[in-house]
Amino acid sequence: FSSDSLWQNFLKSLDHPEQQVRVLYYGDSQIEEDRLTDSLRTGLRQISGGSGPGLLNITPVVDFTRTSWVKAGREWKRYNYLAYRRGEIASPSLGPMFSFSRFTSPEISGNEISSATVTISPTLFSDAASAWYNRLRLFYGNLNDTLEITLKRGRTIVSQDTLFPEEGIYEYSRIVKSGEGITISMKGRSSP
Repeated sequence: FSSDSLWQNFLKSLDHPEQQVRVLYYGDSQIEEDRLTDSLRTGLRQISGGSGPGLLNITPVVDFTRTSWVKAGREWKRYNYLAYRRGEIASPSLGPMFSFSRFTSPEISGNEISSATVTISPTLFSDAASAWYNRLRLFYGNLNDTLEITLKRGRTIVSQDTLFPEEGIYEYSRIVKSGEGITISMKGRSSP
């Protein structure tokens, strides 16, 4: 396919608004601050609706984008392919953003309980749709112990849950309905 025919096929797929469309754009520094993706997301929302800032990393390379401010505590560490090459992590499985984040060290095992928070809030440059968080979807994997998770909308607790040990990649999803931001708090034991 030529890029023109792929684009045309993509635009035709938007003729069915009852179906959800997801776009994942890989690129360079033009997407780190949401410059290109913000314009694309805004244009697509004019056609088919939607809300939220899109896919975010808990420990992004740049914590401020046009639509979102991601404030992770110091306990969070980001691991990418270079961490794999240096032997800091055992697997090159990194996910859609070519990295993953964790608040416990991958090489320490024990009974020490660790906790971490991350707050995601709209910036002053967010349009109304980007600033409205309808649903939070958190992708996580390879839990070796239980993980307590609390979601807050402002100061109001939206949800408190326990995630149980399991291997593989899973999704934690909750309706949050917020325009003021979300705080995610986690607590669990160190495990490899």
